[in-house]
Amino acid sequence: MLKEKQYIFIAQSLLHTSECKIDIANDLDGRLKGLNNTEGKSPKDTYRYIFICEVQDMIAMINDLIEDFFIYRMQKKEELYLLNEDLFKIYIEEINSHPLFEEAIFIKKKIF
Repeated sequence: MLKEKQYIFIAQSLLHTSECKIDIANDLDGRLKGLNNTEGKSPKDTYRYIFICEVQDMIAMINDLIEDFFIYRMQKKEELYLLNEDLFKIYIEEINSHPLFEEAIFIKKKIF
């Protein structure tokens, strides 16, 4: 039986470009559709992936990242984080150096 792929991603808000979500997914297309569900919000408030990587254990890794990036969180119980060029580099470096990191699938070169 094939093991289901596990991903960590960073998705940037197109309406609020200084915000991003750092979260997990098994189904990247489905997760992006969920993020972009416009019910109850502006149709302009959509997200795009700016980083995707495959990981060994997404639950364990996201818990580590939540702890590591706590000071950049917008609110305590949400996956919204501050975003700028320097923070994006910090997020990527931390994710790539994590022991559960497997492989970068996508990195957007220019986020602004």
